[in-house]
Amino acid sequence: MWPLGAFSIAVVALAIYNITVLRRGEFCPPPLVETLRRQMGEFQLRNAVEDARASPAYLGRMLARSLPAMDPNDAETLGREQVHETISEFAERTNGQSTSGSSSVMIERMLITVDDRGAIELNGRVLRPRPGEGLIPELAERLRRYQSVARLSGTEPQVLIQCAEAAAEQRFIDVLGACRRAEIDRISILD
Repeated sequence: MWPLGAFSIAVVALAIYNITVLRRGEFCPPPLVETLRRQMGEFQLRNAVEDARASPAYLGRMLARSLPAMDPNDAETLGREQVHETISEFAERTNGQSTSGSSSVMIERMLITVDDRGAIELNGRVLRPRPGEGLIPELAERLRRYQSVARLSGTEPQVLIQCAEAAAEQRFIDVLGACRRAEIDRISILD
């Protein structure tokens, strides 16, 4: 009978231990959550990933792997499906396995197309100018976001430019200038 009593005490002790260890603060510490919310709200993706990597918490490790999967070229969803897939892979690896190592997310090259009228497309999506600013500031901002996400994922940002023959030369030079401002060095020109 005493073995049954000892076993019962051990089970209760284990339950109490798990309750104290597996608190919400251990999974997502409030200071980390507050910092990441602020950084994401201010579009400071690089800082958010660095802070997440520095945290030993589950949330930090998960975001360190999933945030680089964001796609700045997809203005509507920001690559929600790819981020979701990365989080799922992280959860599968975490169940009983170590999470050390770096992200294996590869960011695709960006294709910029300039048509005969000078309109610009990013990966098949027509770029809409901001009122009063024109296309180039919007292009430069998207290229900066692309460059940040690519570098965070360990991928060298690459841009392919396809310019119609009838397009104004100045528009092509504007696109090259936007790439330069975004610090993207790997540029290929398609015929």
